[in-house]
Amino acid sequence: MEPQVVMLEPIRIGGYSTQTSYLVNTLAQLWGRFMPQRKQIQLPADDNLYSVAVYPEDFFEGMQPGKLFERRAAVCMNEATVLLPDMEEWIIPGGLYAVFRHVGAHTDMRTIDYIFREWLPQNGFYALDARPHFEILGAKYKQGDPASEEDIYIPVRKK
Repeated sequence: MEPQVVMLEPIRIGGYSTQTSYLVNTLAQLWGRFMPQRKQIQLPADDNLYSVAVYPEDFFEGMQPGKLFERRAAVCMNEATVLLPDMEEWIIPGGLYAVFRHVGAHTDMRTIDYIFREWLPQNGFYALDARPHFEILGAKYKQGDPASEEDIYIPVRKK
């Protein structure tokens, strides 16, 4: 399950956001709001969905399940993309990302456990960076399906 480490340019996205925590998870409501509106977004850059987590800088210092962070449900944008009036636009900053392919339902935490309990502490080359984390949900993503596939992007910097 070794990641591919890639250098990304900034990515422009647009959609909805919510404040959430691991204790009081509001993702279902966020995606429930976004998905019916998604088809009304004109000319997205591609067909992928972006699930973005923006954590406070000290979020990973002593895990607190009730600590708030921002979640975004979005599409990738280009110059021609037209969002709905109540949607927001953001930039995912460019930089180094470790990309992990997750196979399994979105509730299966195996890949996340591996990233944070094994790969990050033991890899020797990269440390977690303070930029948004995100998943790209492409054509092989099927919510709740054990054969579903998504790519998890973890921001890293050289140690």
